[in-house]
Amino acid sequence: MTKQKVQAGRNWYAVHTYAGYEDAVVRNLKQRIESLGMEDKIFSAVVPTEKKIKIVGGKRKTIEERIYPGYVLVAGQKGSGYAF
Repeated sequence: MTKQKVQAGRNWYAVHTYAGYEDAVVRNLKQRIESLGMEDKIFSAVVPTEKKIKIVGGKRKTIEERIYPGYVLVAGQKGSGYAF
């Protein structure tokens, strides 16, 4: 896991979405941030996942599983008053 620098005024927010549409929401959110020029207010949007090993048919298979299905985490500046 990588370490992050703590920045003043930067908070994480959880955005509720339909389960299974998290990647589409992140893609659209990043596109919207770029088109509105809000890169200085909204820093990142991620789908929290973890790698797990499952055994299927006697073979090991590595999959990425969502930690919080139906949620996207967004790092943004506190109190910037944005709405999408």
